[in-house]
Amino acid sequence: MDDGTYLAFLVLGVVLVAVDAVIIYRSGLRYLADSYADTASAKSMARLVTTLFSLAVLGVLALISVIDVGGEGAVQAVVLRLGVVLILLAIAHGVTIKVLTRMRDRLDAENKTKLHYGNPESSPDVRDVRP
Repeated sequence: MDDGTYLAFLVLGVVLVAVDAVIIYRSGLRYLADSYADTASAKSMARLVTTLFSLAVLGVLALISVIDVGGEGAVQAVVLRLGVVLILLAIAHGVTIKVLTRMRDRLDAENKTKLHYGNPESSPDVRDVRP
């Protein structure tokens, strides 16, 4: 693969990662905002998850860029590499969504526990239960 094709692959890959990172940040922020008491914490966690996603996928992109995948021409080699990048990007996106879901579920459980134990009137009294 010549230098021009190599750079085209890298530019396209970085653009794909950047677009997906923006989508994850915006969606993740809205997704986490309900569970956090303040929006600053939700923003911070969304940024951390997005940064981890971006660094991991850019690292994979860099590794894929140096692997010889074959192909009859330069265009086919770029298309093949971009296909691999898109599949790995989809997997990374799914893992990131799973991480965000776990974070939100954990926060919701903590909030319910705090609400339950913080308000004694809402907790049932065991002595009032009749067989």
